[in-house]
Amino acid sequence: MKQLFNPAINLMNNLSYPRKLIVLGGLSLLSLLIVSISLLVYLSGSISTANQQLEGLKQAQKTSSLIQALQQHRGMSAAVIAGVNNSADMQLSVNKQVDENFLKVSKGLPAELKQAAKWSTIQAQWQYLDAKGITLALDESFNLHTELIHNLNSLQLQVADYYFLLVMDDLDSYYLTNSFLFTIPITLELLGQARAVGVSYLVNKDIKSRGEMVSLLSNTIVPLDVFKNNVGKVKRELISNGESLTAQELSQKIERHVTFTLDGVLADTTSMSSLELYNQSTYVIDVGYQFLDNSLSFTLSTLLNSRVKEANTQLIVSIGFSSALFLIVLYFIIGLHFSTIRSINSLTQVTGKFYGGDLDARVTLDTHDELNNIALGFNEMATSFQNLMIDKEEISSRLRAIIDNSPIGIWFTGIDGRYHFVNKTFCNLAGIEEEDMLNTPSANLALLLGDEIAHHCLNSDRAALAQDFPHVSYETIPRLNAKPYILEVTKVKLKNSHGEVIGLIGISKDITNKRQQEEDLKLADIVYQNSSEAMMITNANNEIIAINPALTEITGYSSSELIGKNPSIFSSGKQSTEFYQSMWEELKLTGTWQGEIWNTKKNGGEFPEWLSINTIYDDYGNVFRRIALFSDITEKKKKDALILRQAKYDSLTNLPNRIMFIDRLEQEIKVSQRKMQKFALIFIDLDNFKKINDTRGHVYGDTLLIEAGKRITHCIREVDSVARLGGDEFTILLSDIADIHNVEIIAQKVLDALSKPFYISKMYTYISASLGVTIYPNDASSTLELLKNADQAMYLAKNLGRNRFCYFTASMQEQALEHLELMDDLREAITLNQLTVFYQPIVDLKTGEIRKAEALLRWKHPIRGMVSPAEFIPLAEESGLIIEIGDWVFKQTVQHIKKCKEQLGLDIQVSVNKSPVQFRESIEQLDWLSYLAENQLPGENIVIEITEGLLMNNNISTLERLSKFRAAGIGLSMDDFGTGYSSLSYLKKFALDYLK
Repeated sequence: MKQLFNPAINLMNNLSYPRKLIVLGGLSLLSLLIVSISLLVYLSGSISTANQQLEGLKQAQKTSSLIQALQQHRGMSAAVIAGVNNSADMQLSVNKQVDENFLKVSKGLPAELKQAAKWSTIQAQWQYLDAKGITLALDESFNLHTELIHNLNSLQLQVADYYFLLVMDDLDSYYLTNSFLFTIPITLELLGQARAVGVSYLVNKDIKSRGEMVSLLSNTIVPLDVFKNNVGKVKRELISNGESLTAQELSQKIERHVTFTLDGVLADTTSMSSLELYNQSTYVIDVGYQFLDNSLSFTLSTLLNSRVKEANTQLIVSIGFSSALFLIVLYFIIGLHFSTIRSINSLTQVTGKFYGGDLDARVTLDTHDELNNIALGFNEMATSFQNLMIDKEEISSRLRAIIDNSPIGIWFTGIDGRYHFVNKTFCNLAGIEEEDMLNTPSANLALLLGDEIAHHCLNSDRAALAQDFPHVSYETIPRLNAKPYILEVTKVKLKNSHGEVIGLIGISKDITNKRQQEEDLKLADIVYQNSSEAMMITNANNEIIAINPALTEITGYSSSELIGKNPSIFSSGKQSTEFYQSMWEELKLTGTWQGEIWNTKKNGGEFPEWLSINTIYDDYGNVFRRIALFSDITEKKKKDALILRQAKYDSLTNLPNRIMFIDRLEQEIKVSQRKMQKFALIFIDLDNFKKINDTRGHVYGDTLLIEAGKRITHCIREVDSVARLGGDEFTILLSDIADIHNVEIIAQKVLDALSKPFYISKMYTYISASLGVTIYPNDASSTLELLKNADQAMYLAKNLGRNRFCYFTASMQEQALEHLELMDDLREAITLNQLTVFYQPIVDLKTGEIRKAEALLRWKHPIRGMVSPAEFIPLAEESGLIIEIGDWVFKQTVQHIKKCKEQLGLDIQVSVNKSPVQFRESIEQLDWLSYLAENQLPGENIVIEITEGLLMNNNISTLERLSKFRAAGIGLSMDDFGTGYSSLSYLKKFALDYLK
């Protein structure tokens, strides 16, 4: 691209600045002049063309008037020949009009067209028609007139072409010209021909004339439609220089005339005479020519005059603008010349002064161009040069500062060993002041450095002077209360410009940290070689470059077998391609990866390992090394599996525990929901297991649970599962139950299997079980609801006599809900004062006196009314509320006894029921004996009623508490004897006061 401009560059390089401005200015002015002349020529051409079009329009108007006169002459001739009109005056008038219009056309016709054969033919045709007149036959007269008019229309088009009327610049002029030269003249010519033929038809009534007239009138439709379209496309409104119709009114007149002629005259539906037709046709044609002259022609003339006026205005403006622009450009070129020359002269003068030694000389220009930038650059250069001279004076001090602050010690000694230069770093390392170092001769060096260090320095000086390459030695510099320095000392001979040795340059570097790092590296190598964790290093191409012995010990591969290999040599094939893709994506993104992976040893054995990979990058951010650390986690996985088993399996029976059972139940719900199938959940509770466990010991009971679990497992299918929830509770999950009857079969198998005797520790034991069955999704669809339903069904089986199975029903759910509601209400009963103590009198049958009573608890529910103790006492025992309620009853009883003594003087003994739950040691409860003492009542006022079951438990703590009650004078009564075990032997073992 630059080569293209080489001629211009060479020319400008050979010209002075003034000549460059002259060349550029001259070219710019010449270009402006050429553009301006081109614009003026174009505008002048536009004006000339518009003027010619105006002249052509005038000539077209004259031709149009001649055609109108000839059409009228044709119509008049037809009327006279047909005998319709014999007016000689009218004929003479029409002939005179034709002659006058011929004269006008001839005067205005251009010489080229006037000399053409077409004009001569037209004149000859008219002279022939004018001479023959009415002596011609009707058809011959019509044909000659029509041919003459046709030739005049052709001449009209030649005139239009000569004056450029057929090439209009704007659309409005184009459509108006088209209407003026084509559509309206054609329409009027067809109407004129129809006038002449119509007159003949009305006189002679011949079929041929009638057909011709129909054809002529029908042909007016096309040019008339084109005219209407043209006028519709014209954006400006047509104007007139006199009275004239609008384009729409003209079209309507012509259409009505054509319609009337076709539908009326030719259809013989009107009595119009040939003269009337002639006059009416003549009127319509005259109106058309009037529209042509007054509207179309005038509008076109106005448009062309407007164009001429606009072009003249543009021409004047262009000439003025071009002249002003020419003067402005010339003005600024001259200004540019003087400005540039003045700036160049100023630059030349100042550079001369600066060259002459005036370093303070500076260029000052009041311009903002490139020369000013050059001046500013020169000023900056001059300032920089001055600063350089100043800086030169400071180099020595700066160099000294740099050397003093260097992290290494630097010094210079002569051949005699005397120090001539030392930097601060060296002084700090040696712990000696600079002045002492420079002022001490080599013979006294031991006074500063000590004998040993001074001896080493002098020996190394002699060694360095004796060899041509640097001498390196190491010195240890002691420090007070700190670790000594280890210095690496390098000495090299210093020669002058003649190659003579003038001394030594010494460099000392503190390598204490470097030595420490070397020791750390050795330690790291020891760790690397002796680590129990396998280590492997790969390069950027993922090729193994180093391994440690632990890797060989774990995998069996030696270093020679792995160096240069890809780590994929360990691949076991257990991981998918997607696994490795994910691993490499994370490595590339983060540089690290860790996780569990299965690999293969040299002997083909597969093992799990925990692998960690870290990436080391170079200074450019590219992968330099990757370090992989892994260990064999086979034993760890075994331990994890054991922990998992202990977490999810029952340690006694090896059956799934509650955690795994819940997980399996949730999975079974998802599978059954997806496959739209049923499954059954069975709750199993061993009947009376607690008694066996308490009487025969926990070891015996554990063995019984193990055997029971095995028997239950043997009753189910392989797809089913058994779990132990805890204690003596087991569950069964029966998958994909197509027939409920199968559930009953399995449940019965379980009952039969558990009812058979268990032979444990040379003793037979008999147990039974209560089973609760619930079906998914018939009964419930959630884990919690299924567990609750099976539990309720199991309790129903127990209540019905045990050793049976029961299905969950909706009524059980209602009963459970009522049970919960009643328990919730019971919790609020004490606070809301809904509980009341009634006293049932005990009558002495001998005397009829009432000296005793039994405290009976009653609950008056605000909605349920009186609730039976048989309903709420079991609930209170089940929930533990019996502790609070029992203590409240005891307090009420004590207060009533106290009130009877104080107010009535009645010493009465009241029996109070005490539930077995109240004898549990772990529950905090009211101390009855202390409460009696607080209210100053003896124990003889209270009788505690217990059940037979409490004594059957043979609990030592319970027996001790009963003994305390007896010792305090409180009576003991056994309630409901005969409804339970009814053991008469137990009555002898306990000191009871009453038996009920």
